[in-house]
Amino acid sequence: MDNVNDEKIRILLLGPQSLLISGTRILFRQLRKCLNERSDVEVLVLDTDRVRGAGVKALPRFVKLVIKLFLLTRKCDVISFHFTVTGIPFLGPFVLLASRFWGKPLMSRQFGGMPYSQLSRVKAALTRSFINQSDVYMVESKRLMRLLEADGIKHLRWYPNSRPFAQNRPQPALRSQCNGKFVFVGQLYVEKGLKVLVEAVEASNLKAVVDVYGPWYNLPRDTFDGCKRVFYKGELMPEDVLSTIEQYEALVIPTFLPDEGYSGVIIEAYQVGRPVIGTRWNALPEIIIHQETGLLVDPRNAVSLRNALARLMGSPELYQQLARGALEFGKQFSAEARADELVNLCRGLVSDK
Repeated sequence: MDNVNDEKIRILLLGPQSLLISGTRILFRQLRKCLNERSDVEVLVLDTDRVRGAGVKALPRFVKLVIKLFLLTRKCDVISFHFTVTGIPFLGPFVLLASRFWGKPLMSRQFGGMPYSQLSRVKAALTRSFINQSDVYMVESKRLMRLLEADGIKHLRWYPNSRPFAQNRPQPALRSQCNGKFVFVGQLYVEKGLKVLVEAVEASNLKAVVDVYGPWYNLPRDTFDGCKRVFYKGELMPEDVLSTIEQYEALVIPTFLPDEGYSGVIIEAYQVGRPVIGTRWNALPEIIIHQETGLLVDPRNAVSLRNALARLMGSPELYQQLARGALEFGKQFSAEARADELVNLCRGLVSDK
């Protein structure tokens, strides 16, 4: 979006921008792209990837990162720090120090849905201190906001996951019924519920097929061996996710991942009018509205998941209702609108200094 302002605001974006396929990296790259397209913003970027888990290279990389942080903070008007909660104890204190040293406001944005209370005692204390000293702390779920508010945290803001909404994209063709063609897109963790998915589909008489896309993590490589209805189809590039989901009738997300937030692939399914079957887990019921945009099932429960698949296949009326609801509900998660919001917040913080 090309917004015009009398004076550019210089925003330092700190976050993971490697080409690895993950929700946090996709979101960060997406925000950077939206901001770079504006005429009222100058974007400075500092990549926080490739430090933790780098072995003997970790310390020199971290020192270099901190030096760059202080140099770039001097040049910016506001810091916009994007991270998962596990990263705050490592880099957060240095970000805060740079912010205070140069007198620049700090806007912090947490990816995912994990509360800091799930960290170890020392890390939780460091994280709570960082949150309290941020000028704005943005979280992607209302559940996490409530948890933080109950712990006395102020200056919170709901900043949900989002995806770009192409203005010239044709209206998606809604399916009239579900014939059992389902898809899973995401990282292949055990905690994403993929073993539960295999059990639900393979040990049944359902005439359903589920294609699975995503990079491997801790899921055993033999998970889909011998399966007759659940098939691994490889990885997808982010730009191919929408067109791939559109080939199916519904998305299945049987997750119980501890830090699950507003999964971006759900928003992408909504963009093409595809209902979602997901778990009553963390904040997912905020984004999967039961019997309006999809169906909710119990986590780690193959029978509950199997029943939801059968229900969607057995009722064309329900399927059409959910497809229309998904398409309408998804319109609120626009990346362009979120970028507008972030810039306005940054301007407000700068003017308050």
